[in-house]
Amino acid sequence: MTQKVVEEQSIEQEIIEESEPKLSRKEKRYARIKKKLFKEEDIKYVGPLSYRALRILAWVCLALGQIALLNSIGTNLFHYNQLGPFWSTFCSLLSNLSTPFFIIASFGLVLSGRRNMRDFMLIYGIAYVGVALGFVFFYMRYIDGLFVKMGLNRTPFPALISGFLSDKVQVNVFADLFAFSLFHFFMNYTPKRVFKGKSVIIFRLFSLLPIIFVIVSYILKILSATKVVTLSFYVFPFLTTKSPIVYFVFVVASLWIKHRERWFIKLGATKEEYNKFLNTNRNSLSVSLHLSLIILISLVFDLALFIFALIHYAIHKLPMDAFSDVVVDVYGVGQASMMVLAIPFIFLYSYKRKHLDSRIDIAIPICGLALIVVVYVEGVYQFILNILGLH
Repeated sequence: MTQKVVEEQSIEQEIIEESEPKLSRKEKRYARIKKKLFKEEDIKYVGPLSYRALRILAWVCLALGQIALLNSIGTNLFHYNQLGPFWSTFCSLLSNLSTPFFIIASFGLVLSGRRNMRDFMLIYGIAYVGVALGFVFFYMRYIDGLFVKMGLNRTPFPALISGFLSDKVQVNVFADLFAFSLFHFFMNYTPKRVFKGKSVIIFRLFSLLPIIFVIVSYILKILSATKVVTLSFYVFPFLTTKSPIVYFVFVVASLWIKHRERWFIKLGATKEEYNKFLNTNRNSLSVSLHLSLIILISLVFDLALFIFALIHYAIHKLPMDAFSDVVVDVYGVGQASMMVLAIPFIFLYSYKRKHLDSRIDIAIPICGLALIVVVYVEGVYQFILNILGLH
């Protein structure tokens, strides 16, 4: 009797399966992916670092970058390396992490729904203009004013600084953050009043503006460093600081986020299901994995350019002692490679981590700016000591 029931159930199951439409191989693969992504049970791993930790690290790295910048200026002007070779290299390396830390923390807050990219676009825009104007004011009020008070010839000083800044990259990193936030905003935000429907394409095309700004800044710095054009000292604080390969990392990450939402909808998920998935530990780890992979891909491009430049120098018998100054400092080859140092922090980071007390978030940029002010005050003090010959 039991065997007969089993046989009848088996026959019924076969009838049901035959009556259902057969799925193609592609449809079956989509069904498996959807089942895996949207299963109820989430993974347990949550990285120990939050957006707040990355922001603190970003400000520390930014301050180290300013220390390296001032030390390099002092070395070029007074031939005195205050930090020494090891610490100057150490500060320069870590300074490259400020931009990725800021951007990754912003990514996390946007993905978690706690902030939107318009907020960061406004914050980074104000910081960009503020730092650039602050840099100009700092020179006019303290450096130039100091030369006037001491009766020294200040005419060659802007030219010396301009020539030096054309070779360096860490002047105003908020120019890079502002350019990227503009790109991400125009690429991912959906307008609600204007540029609706098919005209949203026009809105998306605005994302080319920050790309053009980055390319123009990069070209101007190269032309200045190679003595083709002479840029005013006051122009540099308004230019971006990173090479195009660094932008490749975050532009691809932004496009991946944009494409993935469409891909989820194509899998059959609803907008609500996708938003629910964004707030899972599984997605937080997925973002870390993909961002790390993009950085590693950029590393391959960066190494390829480095090797190509090395071969070019060897074939044309160019002076190898100028290789670092030209290829690394002027063209920015190797900047993307430095972001590999951020990968361990990316895997330790989870945008799922939240903080109840938001007052600390307000204090972090205030403390960061105060730290940078201290760095520049100390830099002026060291310049005075060198001018007076008290070192």
